[in-house]
Amino acid sequence: MSMVDEKFMEVAIVEARKSLQIGNLPFGAVLVKGNKIVARAHNKVYSEKNPISHAELNLIMQFSRKSKRLDLSGHVLYATCEPCPMCGSAIGWAKISRVVFGALRSDKLGTYKRQTKGKFVDDLRKQGITIQAKSGVLREEILELYKLYKE
Repeated sequence: MSMVDEKFMEVAIVEARKSLQIGNLPFGAVLVKGNKIVARAHNKVYSEKNPISHAELNLIMQFSRKSKRLDLSGHVLYATCEPCPMCGSAIGWAKISRVVFGALRSDKLGTYKRQTKGKFVDDLRKQGITIQAKSGVLREEILELYKLYKE
């Protein structure tokens, strides 16, 4: 496993902890360009009462506004969990080059039962989008974080 991937995933986990502290699902994301963090965000679905306030969407919106860029080619997104179809589509539209994630969608988060079928890469392939993806980075640490979530 790449030490670089682990380093950035640890930052995504810090974001997930922030999310958990304010009553949200423990999901975090980090955007990297050239080995430098350019944005970080976490899930705010419950705290903002917004069903689309996922970590990845918050990250993309925040960075795109700040940088005034729509094309994020050359960027790597680190997410604590495999992106859902909504986030995956946004990642595809933003042209992010690579995604690294820890836990899988199929990993249960406490009593959170909602599951999405399929896999991140397959979802994008159906839209004609190909992307580099790596899973399982610090997965066990992320699963321990899931145990702290109380619905």
